[in-house]
Amino acid sequence: MEADTIDAQFDGVRDQVITQTRKAHRLPNTAEVAVDLHEWLYYGSKQTPMVSRINSDHGTNLAYVFVTLCIVSPAARFTLASEHVARTDTPSLIEAIREVIETARQAVSITRIYCDRGLYRVELVDELADLGVEFVMRAPKTPGIKRVLAEHDEEKFVTDYELVRKQSPTMRVPVTLVVVPHHSRDDDSLCLITNQPRTVDEAVPLAQAYRRRWGIETSYRKIGEFLPRTTSPVFAVRLFYFLFAVTLYNLWIVVCLLLSEQRRVKTRPAVSTATFRFFLGPVTYG
Repeated sequence: MEADTIDAQFDGVRDQVITQTRKAHRLPNTAEVAVDLHEWLYYGSKQTPMVSRINSDHGTNLAYVFVTLCIVSPAARFTLASEHVARTDTPSLIEAIREVIETARQAVSITRIYCDRGLYRVELVDELADLGVEFVMRAPKTPGIKRVLAEHDEEKFVTDYELVRKQSPTMRVPVTLVVVPHHSRDDDSLCLITNQPRTVDEAVPLAQAYRRRWGIETSYRKIGEFLPRTTSPVFAVRLFYFLFAVTLYNLWIVVCLLLSEQRRVKTRPAVSTATFRFFLGPVTYG
């Protein structure tokens, strides 16, 4: 199968899952979402097609990279869209992020997008601002951010800030910088940027809301529990396995949603992924 055929096949499966979940009144009409990069580490040749270079992790600097978009609410943490990127350069990421957002908007109305600092690039921030939805992104402590921190005596403040691209073509993107004390590290600050005006009173609630972005990290871990093991360098195999794992993950979310009202204690999923996989084993095709 060609990659486009595999993508189309799983697009149809995802649409069916969303349709059935909506019929059961378990899919929200509006949602806060997170966008991030899922790196499936690869230990083969750097010449392998569709493999990207990444920061060194667990003995390799190569991976198959997917941009994914996930609902962050624990009640319905669906992975709504994913796109493979053959390179992690800014134009490739912009195109993939635009695709996952447009796909997700067919299922839910997005109220806010959370992004990690790995997506902190001037062109990406400008693209998010043009999409007409609020975003909140963690900002690394660049020289510009450090200068602003040094100019303020307060440990919590909100100020106008501008991301600047000095290389040609030059670019300036105005944002709001929100700074609060780090929730777990003393003498440290959490810096966020957003395309919406904010007040100091809104700073801490916004930082607390941003912590929901970790929902996508949980979804990555759970998707990994469904991901088949393979050493294949064939991209079609890797793509099929990844989308298959995302599909099983979403089906597991559906099962947990349908069973949740029957349980008195709802702090944990209604069914563990191990139990879900065990019952899938005997299921025959069709």
